[in-house]
Amino acid sequence: MDIKKAIEILELKNFTSIDELKVTFRNLAHQYHPDKNPENDGEKFRQAVQAYEFTLENISALFDYFGLKEASEDEVTAKIAVENLDDIFEDIFGFSKSGRILGYQKAQDINLELEDFLLGGTKTLKLVAYIKCDDCTGLGAQKPHLAKICSYCFGHGTIKLTGSEKPCPKCQGRGRKISHKCQRCDGFGRLKRFHRQQFELPVGIRPGQKYSLEGLDLTQNIKTEIFIKPNLSHHPIFKIENYNLLCEYHIDYRVLELPLKVHFNTPLGKVLVTIPTEAKMNDVIKVHGQGLYKNALKKQRGDLIVTLKPKKRSLIQKIFGGLFE
Repeated sequence: MDIKKAIEILELKNFTSIDELKVTFRNLAHQYHPDKNPENDGEKFRQAVQAYEFTLENISALFDYFGLKEASEDEVTAKIAVENLDDIFEDIFGFSKSGRILGYQKAQDINLELEDFLLGGTKTLKLVAYIKCDDCTGLGAQKPHLAKICSYCFGHGTIKLTGSEKPCPKCQGRGRKISHKCQRCDGFGRLKRFHRQQFELPVGIRPGQKYSLEGLDLTQNIKTEIFIKPNLSHHPIFKIENYNLLCEYHIDYRVLELPLKVHFNTPLGKVLVTIPTEAKMNDVIKVHGQGLYKNALKKQRGDLIVTLKPKKRSLIQKIFGGLFE
């Protein structure tokens, strides 16, 4: 790659300062990053990252191309040293710099009650927490400019293979390409700790999904990043599927007359379900908008889905049949 090709990829029409170059790349990152635009295959984003890094490494050629007097060596060094693309990713993903650490994190399985999925709230558990490495300020490299966002996994540290997430083979799950690794954290930019963690469980989470939450280390009273995969503890009545609440209702058609009105007690209140006259075994009755909230705004909910099942017979009834019915 040469400077002319890099300028073409970055769509740089004019150049007056390094700050202007950063703004141009920031706009391209928003436009081409696959997480923002799933229709993109990521190739244009990779090209933009490579062109941006090439330009920073050959900043003198950029000044020469536009016929400008190069900034002082101290100014250029200072601006490039702090530019590791974290600010760009902060805008794209919506995480704060103190709360987000790039790279692969294995989510911890935690069991939650039905109320937790429906209502959210504050939880306190003993978990693994990841804190930023003080030696490298979370970058993973001995010096900031030696840590570059991995353009193969886009900084996630993972890639999807056959439907499952695996550590990125190019950066070994770090999310960055590290020239000289920080010895304390081995280039991961974070340190693993076991502590009692307090975190806010948001409304809208689902079982089996991976979430990154900001937590509070109760031992050191510092903010940490927690990765969880919540599971629903056994509930005698309800199960969760996506944002829907599932349950069964056992009915004896020989005794009960249809239509029938039944109240189901959920953590969000009673829900009235009407079983129609024409209902049959294994029929499914759906009550719209009585499931889990789909996001923290609480404007949309899944459904309550009731499956009709025959009433279970007691052991005596099974043995003696109609004599005890």
